[in-house]
Amino acid sequence: MFTGGFSFYEGLKDLGCKIIPTGTMSTEMQLFYMQKLKATVLISSPSHVMHLYEKAKELKIDVKKLSIRIIRVGSELLTETMRKKIKVAWRENISVTQDYGMTETLGPGLGMECIYENGMHLNTNYYFELVDPINKLPTENDIGELVVTTIYSDCFPLIRYATSDLVKISKEKCSCGSTSPRIVKFLGRTDDMLKVKGVKIFVSQIEDFLFIHPYFNHQYEIVISKENYKDILTINIEYKEDLLNVSKEKITNYKIELEQEFKNTFGITSQINIVDNKTIKPTSGKIIRVKDLRRLKISN
Repeated sequence: MFTGGFSFYEGLKDLGCKIIPTGTMSTEMQLFYMQKLKATVLISSPSHVMHLYEKAKELKIDVKKLSIRIIRVGSELLTETMRKKIKVAWRENISVTQDYGMTETLGPGLGMECIYENGMHLNTNYYFELVDPINKLPTENDIGELVVTTIYSDCFPLIRYATSDLVKISKEKCSCGSTSPRIVKFLGRTDDMLKVKGVKIFVSQIEDFLFIHPYFNHQYEIVISKENYKDILTINIEYKEDLLNVSKEKITNYKIELEQEFKNTFGITSQINIVDNKTIKPTSGKIIRVKDLRRLKISN
């Protein structure tokens, strides 16, 4: 069963916090309650946080004037580029931290980022290992697939559970004073690693590449297809404003520059389509970035 943010709900209730569960409500209603009840903390996914911002712009709501001072995200990968985009959109001095968890470990709580925003402290109620994602043997450095074993869980014990998450771990003392190991970077997932034209590339790498450019918003999709037995990589990315206000020549120049820069960075070619904003329909729940059409079987 999907646990979602249930652990947050239980923990915050124990702390005496007033919780406004709006997960099933429309974006407009979520914004309404933020304003009406002067909510100070927003717990969501990175993509939905940006979707709230876009909807607020439509409704002439300045999110910088809301009472939100802490944004806590999970469910999806939060790259540093996305964190910066959220801060620019909502407020530079807002706290944007992330949590790590999964249904198999009963939701959020495996890793928690402190106010210094420099990595998620791993929960010492679990035993963690790093292994090579291919042969599953222990790695000799601080990079590998995270493997989890529960220590105190009676109802749902796990022994050496492979998470499929490729991470970089730091064992240095954090600025907050904690000495627990921290996940300082998600390198991707073993099932999110794309192999295109023989080159291995992660979705997070493509996202970082796209979000460096200020003329895009947060919505993009990656489509991989096959033509004459060759992989075709297509990236659709939304422009930050209506394309009617931008000359075709300018967009064409952006496209040419971007495709060349992509080839220089990753060593493979990609067709990059700059589309109008609100073209890529957001998905409900955990966002899906990749459409791999090579896996589809077409029968006559």
